[in-house]
Amino acid sequence: MADTVLQADCLTKRYGARAAVNGLSFDVRRGTITGFLGENGAGKTTTLRMFLGLVKPTSGSAVVCGVDVGRGHKLPAGKVGALIENPSAWPWLSADDMLRVCATTSGRIGKNVDAPRRGALLARVGLSGRERDLVGGFSLGMKQRLGLAVALLTDPEVLILDEPMNGLDPRGVTEMRELLSALRDEGRTLLVSSHQLGEMQQMCDDVVIVSRGQRRYAGPMQGLAGTERLRLRVSDATATAALLGAIGVVAIADGVDGIMTIEIAHARAPEVAAAVVGARIGLFALEPIGLDLERAFLATIDDHATPPGAVS
Repeated sequence: MADTVLQADCLTKRYGARAAVNGLSFDVRRGTITGFLGENGAGKTTTLRMFLGLVKPTSGSAVVCGVDVGRGHKLPAGKVGALIENPSAWPWLSADDMLRVCATTSGRIGKNVDAPRRGALLARVGLSGRERDLVGGFSLGMKQRLGLAVALLTDPEVLILDEPMNGLDPRGVTEMRELLSALRDEGRTLLVSSHQLGEMQQMCDDVVIVSRGQRRYAGPMQGLAGTERLRLRVSDATATAALLGAIGVVAIADGVDGIMTIEIAHARAPEVAAAVVGARIGLFALEPIGLDLERAFLATIDDHATPPGAVS
């Protein structure tokens, strides 16, 4: 499909008798951020490395921009940037020299990777003023930023990022989320693995959840839980709680007069509003809070759950 940029089809990687990835299938839509979630050891990094041609699948395909990298074909030149695990760096080089060397090895030397371009890349990832500092003195978070600058050297259409927020402080995490969202808004496609569920919830369009090498869910973020939390502000919280209870909706008071939280299926919001207004209770606000990604994630990987999109 024209709108599919990355596609895993029955992707499998075995190490002896152990299946690190087992029949994994999912698509990544063009111009979106897709979150790739799972516990440690779920097969996320192995999958990302198969998309990059760094690991050969035992079976199945890993298609990137129309090229089946899983069958030994090379990645489309210049179209893909990546940050996988801890970024490699030569400690005796400065940040600017690191970009210059990586530009040479990527074949981009002399192709708009001059000093101003390198400086702009470092500034964009939050390393302005550190261009001449030796990489050996960088923190893990700074190395993550530098790794992202390297990934952006070829001005790629696709970014495959493994834990890009690893080692960042709270401000850095926020800045990284904003940067990744801006890259998506420029038309790029991102596949991002992370354990920062709160940040993923804020920036991702779609999500893929894997457990023990298998897909448990793949689809829109909001479709993961099938429900959403809403905040109500009403004239009579007691009457509203009784009214909603009668139609099977549990309302929890927030400790402020007239404000309460409910969790319902998306389609029931108009029903709730109509019930409250129909009972002549003042309805001053009805606003979405969003799904609880952490709870939905844990429920999805639980062996006893039957999440949407799950496969055995």
